[in-house]
Amino acid sequence: MSGIERIDGAIGRLALLGVAATRKVEGEALAVLPPFTLMARAGEAVARLALALAPHARRIVVFAGPGNNGGDGIEAATRLCEWGKPTTVLRAGIAATIPTDASQALARAREAGVEIRDFDADEAFGGDRPDLVIDALLGIGASRPPEGAIAAAIGRIAELAALGARVLAIDVPSGLDVDRGQPLGAACVSADDTLTLIAPKPGLFTGSGRDYAGRTWCARLGVAARDGSADAWLVGTSDPSCAVAARPHASHKGSFGDVAVVGGAPGMAGAAWLAGRAAHAAGAGRVFVELAGAGSDDGAGALDPLRPELMFRHAWSASDASVIAATTVVCGCGGGDAVRATLPKLLSVAVRLVLDADALNAIGADPSLLALAAARERRGHERS
Repeated sequence: MSGIERIDGAIGRLALLGVAATRKVEGEALAVLPPFTLMARAGEAVARLALALAPHARRIVVFAGPGNNGGDGIEAATRLCEWGKPTTVLRAGIAATIPTDASQALARAREAGVEIRDFDADEAFGGDRPDLVIDALLGIGASRPPEGAIAAAIGRIAELAALGARVLAIDVPSGLDVDRGQPLGAACVSADDTLTLIAPKPGLFTGSGRDYAGRTWCARLGVAARDGSADAWLVGTSDPSCAVAARPHASHKGSFGDVAVVGGAPGMAGAAWLAGRAAHAAGAGRVFVELAGAGSDDGAGALDPLRPELMFRHAWSASDASVIAATTVVCGCGGGDAVRATLPKLLSVAVRLVLDADALNAIGADPSLLALAAARERRGHERS
């Protein structure tokens, strides 16, 4: 669809803008565009995506809040009605005054004959329930748990979804903190699709955000956000940094570097094997796994059935310094306190060292290990 992009694993590298950055970019656009331009563009984008997602919907209901997010939904309802799709607007949390653009959207909808009613928590839909619900209750400005009529409307959306209605959220599922990816309170819309506006938001891809947002789409509304505005980056398989370089045919596993995973205390071996699998999938030539705390016979015959090419090595961390220095070492990975004994040598010798939570906890609790970690900085060794 023109002007709407699907955000999935096939993307390249996308800038994610939090609330403050989005507000700044939006404010700059509003300062140079005619009034109502962004809301008109947003309403059209929502209506077009709604038609694409539910082309055979016989009834559409927009739950509209009192702010500009509600205005976007009302404008979408006007477009849908103009295109022959009966759409009802249910206004929740009505305020004495509403933003100028939202007021204009409401006037346009009334002039176009859109059915507009106040949301009634006691009203039952019965047999004429909608096929598509558009959530336009709360936008990115929400900072506290939904309550009152807004919370009740979120509950009604959940009921309609349970009865088979598809849910499309505008900008953000109402009740979700888009900076942190967590619900603001008990009431939060769970959408099938979310059309985020101007720029993707971090909370749609972190924490519980993916579960609440469903499939994520973006309509930039003709507003260009500079890369310097990004609060985070979303990286997909089309990003060049994710690509593994083509390998010569006349090569072997020893040609592409070694990774050693030190972790997996008794009962937690799976974490070490999983880390090993990830290293091998990322392109490492040889991957060694040392199960921390295992005796000489504890790991005998150890084999990962999904990646049998992973090589178990008892006490790999006791290898010669030259071997450790030539290997990318990952330490932690379910190793618990058992990795503590391996850390002095790894911190002192490993040039490329990745420290997982268990290793970081051990270092944080031991001043001598902290000193060794600090000394790495002075030697210019890599640590992540």
